[in-house]
Amino acid sequence: MVELMFQASIYVVLGDGNAALFWSDRWLDGQSLMDIAPCLCNTVGPRIRSKHTVAQALQGGQWISDITGALTVQVLLEYLQVWDRLGAIQLGQQPDKICWRWSSDRIFSTASAYRAFFIGQHPIAGAKLIYKTRAPAKCKFVAWLALHDRCWTAHRRKRHNLQDNDDCTFCSQLPETINHLLISCSFTREVWFKIFHRLGWHSHAPGADIISLADWWQGARKQILKEERKCFDTLVLLICWLIWKERNGRIFDRKMRSVDEMLSWVVDESVCWCQAGFKHLESVCSVFGRLAGRELVAG
Repeated sequence: MVELMFQASIYVVLGDGNAALFWSDRWLDGQSLMDIAPCLCNTVGPRIRSKHTVAQALQGGQWISDITGALTVQVLLEYLQVWDRLGAIQLGQQPDKICWRWSSDRIFSTASAYRAFFIGQHPIAGAKLIYKTRAPAKCKFVAWLALHDRCWTAHRRKRHNLQDNDDCTFCSQLPETINHLLISCSFTREVWFKIFHRLGWHSHAPGADIISLADWWQGARKQILKEERKCFDTLVLLICWLIWKERNGRIFDRKMRSVDEMLSWVVDESVCWCQAGFKHLESVCSVFGRLAGRELVAG
């Protein structure tokens, strides 16, 4: 794939014809002969295609003797087309110039090559937030899957004919989509509210009308004080991670936590994350009366 991308990204501004390959490079008005006459090119051996330059091929019509395959009607038509186009080619004195298609100065750069891989793609809402938020990689990965709707919820499993029932594991009222599971379910909304209430963010807790994690997250953080946003972002990923773990625990281990137990779990994990270096959660630990640092145990 990388080689194909590279070949599609370069072209040659013809000079003396000593660098451009006649049969394979894009030297004819930004096109290669393979683009213009693929059947004709297939009659030329791969060794010749990778060796003959434009200067060599044009000298005395050498390119004609490179053709050794069967002369079908399509090959003859393409031959005449190439013959007409080559009649206007004049070689110069300057060396051939290899140009990069994806930058204004036609010079290769790693940044332009990276951007070229994503041409035509649309950004996913919330993706930049995940990238900038400080949290363990596994938690950010689950959030990334959630934004792309790639978590194996009951709804997705039913859609792939892997199970018949797609009821939410927590409330058993609505289909278990990832957005419902993380922010819209009555159980998870109570978890969010109780935690945010203690932190003074209760007005920003997700409501029943919220249908998208990314939309709620982006909107809610704008209403949080700027100095508290890093804590808010890390806490959002922490809570989403624990909700997903609780969902899996109920399905695979048959163990259930209440809302209050989920609240205690979030606080315990906040302490652990602070000890691991995610200091933005120190204010959360402080509000809940927990020490963010390591405790010394007397021996």
